[in-house]
Amino acid sequence: MHRIGSEAGLISSYVHTSPAPGLGRMAALVALETSTASLTEDQQSEAKEVGQKVAMHAVAMKPRYLSPDTVPAEALEAEKQVLRDQAKSAGSGGKPKPANIIEKIISGRINKFYEDSCLVRQKFVMADDQSVQDYVKTAGKQLGIDLRIGSFARVQVGEGLEKSDKDFAAEVAETLKSTV
Repeated sequence: MHRIGSEAGLISSYVHTSPAPGLGRMAALVALETSTASLTEDQQSEAKEVGQKVAMHAVAMKPRYLSPDTVPAEALEAEKQVLRDQAKSAGSGGKPKPANIIEKIISGRINKFYEDSCLVRQKFVMADDQSVQDYVKTAGKQLGIDLRIGSFARVQVGEGLEKSDKDFAAEVAETLKSTV
């Protein structure tokens, strides 16, 4: 379960494939923060729409983290190890690549990892010429406020549940045996 909140700002939501209001298979909440003490009604309405677009993006692009500084050290180190192993095995002519070259390759690929898995670094689906962070900043400037993403949560029906590998027919047969 994710906890999301905003002391100075607002929370927007998006529910995807909704057969009825409030029902859906995927959803996201986005907390937008601002340094402005109080927003006008128009600013609040427009900022909420910005947040809803970011929440829609989060549902579509499935970011795992908010920003590079929120990636757990273990996850980052595991990613670096995978990239290191890939770089070592990709030497040309059977020769291993020099360590300094491997580190440069890893550095570039870690930036790509951040762009793929961190919400603020992802290309915004509604305007792929800018990142989500740039979209929010630009929208805030147009509203006359400093706007930034404070946190987000994305959920999907069945996400995190372990699937059972039970044989349904055998389970029914077992149940019938015990009732007879």
